[in-house]
Amino acid sequence: KTAGINLAGGANNSVARPKLDPIEGRFVTGHVNAPDAMIELFSDTKSQGQYYIAGGQADADGDFSIFVAGSFKAPGIVAVATDAQGNSSEFSDTVVIDNINPDVLIFLPLIAK
Repeated sequence: KTAGINLAGGANNSVARPKLDPIEGRFVTGHVNAPDAMIELFSDTKSQGQYYIAGGQADADGDFSIFVAGSFKAPGIVAVATDAQGNSSEFSDTVVIDNINPDVLIFLPLIAK
């Protein structure tokens, strides 16, 4: 496995790689050891993060849930966490999804006269 980002010797304040849960639908959830960290999601056919697909913020406990509005573009999903001091993690382990374009339910307003 070739790492897209490799940190050694306590670099970047030792921000650990985010841990992604299995992906179902368009929500990517997981956890990181950096409270309130910014999370960026990428996709690729390997584990390099070729395409940026979405971003969000972890809560005070390090948990995150990010909605991906567009296509995942490739089946391998990875995440990077950046803490409040600007230190970034390595890429997470890759989570592979079967359907890179899952259906989205759209709720439209009902207008009655």
